[in-house]
Amino acid sequence: MREIEYDPVKQYRSLAPVHQEQPYTTGDNPLREAGHHPVPQERETLLAVLRATESTMVEFPYLSYRFGHRGRRFGDSDGGWLVTMADLGAVLMEEQVEWLGSVCASRGLPRLLLARHLELLAKELTLLADIPREHCLLLQQAGGRLRRMIDEKIPPSRRRQQRQVLSQSLGLAPDDYACYELIELLASALVDDDHGLEGASHSLLSWFTDGRRFSPTWTRAVRTVRFDRGDVGPAGFSHGSAPYFQGK
Repeated sequence: MREIEYDPVKQYRSLAPVHQEQPYTTGDNPLREAGHHPVPQERETLLAVLRATESTMVEFPYLSYRFGHRGRRFGDSDGGWLVTMADLGAVLMEEQVEWLGSVCASRGLPRLLLARHLELLAKELTLLADIPREHCLLLQQAGGRLRRMIDEKIPPSRRRQQRQVLSQSLGLAPDDYACYELIELLASALVDDDHGLEGASHSLLSWFTDGRRFSPTWTRAVRTVRFDRGDVGPAGFSHGSAPYFQGK
C-alpha cells in the first residue's frame, strides 16, 4: 500500500494562530472539513496536538490504512478541540468525550482509539510549562475511564488468548502486531456495542473482513475469533457482532 505523505510543518502552518490574543478560536479552525469548533492558538500547544495524533496513528496503523490523510486531519482537529474541553471541568468534559466516542464508534473508530488519543495528548501537554497540570490530568483520566471500561468487560487475558488463536490460525508469531491491533480494536468495538453504541463492531468488521482488501486466509481467520458473551454482558449486541461470541 502506498505510504501516506505527511508534512508536520505544513500541517502546523494550516493550524497556525489567527488571533494571538485569544487562547482559542471558534470560527477560524482551518480544518473546516474536520469540524468547525475551537482549537488552541498557542504554537507549542498545537504542535503537541499534532504529535499526539501522529503517535496514535503510528500505534494503530489501521487509522492510516482506512482513513488516510483526511483521518489524520480529523485527529488533529479533534485533538485541538479536546484540549479546549479541559477548561470545562471534569463533568462537562466527560460528557463531551462520551459524545465524541459515540460518534467515532459508529464510524469504525472504537473508543479504544479515543482513549489512547487522550492519553497521548496528556503526555504531550505535560511537557509544556504553560499548560495547567490539572488539564493534563483531566485528559489522562478521561482516557483511563474509557480504557477501564474495556478491560472490565473483556480483560487483557481474554484478549491475549484470542490474539494467540488468531496468530496461530494465520501461521504468525504470537506477538504479531496486526493480530494484536485487530483483537484490541474488536474487543473495544464489542464493548461499545454493549454500551449501547449499536453498529460499532459491524462498522469495524465490515472493513477487516472485506475480501477486496484482505486475503481469504485473513478474513477466515478473523471470523474464528470468539469471545464469551459473559465477558461483556447479556444484552446490547448489534446484529453484526453476534458471530464473534460463543454460544447461541
